[in-house]
Amino acid sequence: MSWSLNIMTPYYIWSVRRGDRLKAAVTMIEFLKNDIAPKLTARDVHELRSAHETKSMVLNAEMMLRSALFRTESRGSRYREDYPRRNDPSWLAWVKLRDRQGEMRMRQEPLRRKWWPNLSKPYNERYPDRFVGE
Repeated sequence: MSWSLNIMTPYYIWSVRRGDRLKAAVTMIEFLKNDIAPKLTARDVHELRSAHETKSMVLNAEMMLRSALFRTESRGSRYREDYPRRNDPSWLAWVKLRDRQGEMRMRQEPLRRKWWPNLSKPYNERYPDRFVGE
């Protein structure tokens, strides 16, 4: 199971993101999902639990990576080198994932307007805490 952590936890995947690195991590996760996870076996119920947990970890990693790739902005503690600023109002939205015939699909669901920041303020006033490089 440590291989999943090795893919997800480097700072250049999880904290300081960029599209090409996210795509590379998705490729590694797809390999695990398609070529390794189906071959997992279990000799007893304890190993069976571990096998199911491993498959769930791979799915979870894929969902996180694909949604990070889908969101083309920096927000919260997630910084994208290729999209260094927040993009309001385009990304005042939730990212929703859905399984469509075995394929992961994403869509945006806009936040309610009452939760939006005051867009009449300049960007630097709305977000005084800046990302590195911004």
